[in-house]
Amino acid sequence: MTFPAFVSRFVAAIAVCLMVALPASAKKGDILSFDPPGSITTVALGINDAGTIVGWYWDAQYVYHGFTRDIAGNITSIDGPGAGSQKFQGTIAVSINNVGHVVGNAFGTVNAAFDRDPQGNFSSITVPTALQTYPFSINDAGEVAGSYNSTDGNAYGFLLDSSGNYSTFNPGTAGHVITVSNQQVDSSGQVGGTYYQDGGTYGFFRSAAGSITTYGGPMSSGSISPTGLSDKAIAVGYYLDANSQAHGFWRTTAGIITTLDISGANQTFVRAINVGGVMTGYYVDSSGVGHGFVRDQFGNLTFFDDPNAGSGGTKPWAINRSGQIAGTFIGPHAQEHGFLRK
Repeated sequence: MTFPAFVSRFVAAIAVCLMVALPASAKKGDILSFDPPGSITTVALGINDAGTIVGWYWDAQYVYHGFTRDIAGNITSIDGPGAGSQKFQGTIAVSINNVGHVVGNAFGTVNAAFDRDPQGNFSSITVPTALQTYPFSINDAGEVAGSYNSTDGNAYGFLLDSSGNYSTFNPGTAGHVITVSNQQVDSSGQVGGTYYQDGGTYGFFRSAAGSITTYGGPMSSGSISPTGLSDKAIAVGYYLDANSQAHGFWRTTAGIITTLDISGANQTFVRAINVGGVMTGYYVDSSGVGHGFVRDQFGNLTFFDDPNAGSGGTKPWAINRSGQIAGTFIGPHAQEHGFLRK
């Protein structure tokens, strides 16, 4: 499996009162579209509490580059050690913490996982004995969750702690684990994600002590895909019913799964949740167009679209504690672009 194909499948709290200050000209709910210079495709995957967005873009030669975009609009391109410069080579950045560390992969002749600090220094992330390592999420303590391809031909999960120690795990009886981005390792080192077994897709939750709980979709024939985890260990994501239609969900620490379907939607996807319990995601209408939504902690829904979105629509990927949302929209020429919803 190539790294680009792999990526295509793909995301104790500080007091909520510590909100990110917005520029005086910005209003809550404003949407800003952006692309790094030279980008022909931009995918925004994460956002920290300062409003800095992380993701990747393609240049005109289809070379991948990671990027960060701060709240003032300054964009920094990221090219990791060993990144190739040929078509479908380069760097993909997937997650950023509040300290400013970014994790991702650089791939060329080899695939190299990295942690980039705020000064631009890179350190390697390599699970011992792994053929390839894929970090997906980093918390403020510097703990990194992800997956790795093993010499036995399977993939497993890992957690790299702040002391540099690796713990590996497999929720299923067979080995294919993927821990996706969007806050999937919380502030206490709890990890959530998806694993694949016997043709099905299941969710798992790994506690800070290492115990693992697995769960399936609420419908007997449905596969489930958790995509976000809050600091209160509430998982969100989507599951498929018997007709392969997607329904959003959230799962409590008690294991109760609640379905979230947007009225009139063909499909609903919940992508992320913040520490206050505010969720974001998108629904697909009868014309196949995606539309963003926010569900607050009281159950109120707000819908939004990037004003430049075309028939592909608007797809949020991440939300920070102040409710700022990062994501991707598809423009009139079927190209992806980044957005920030303030």
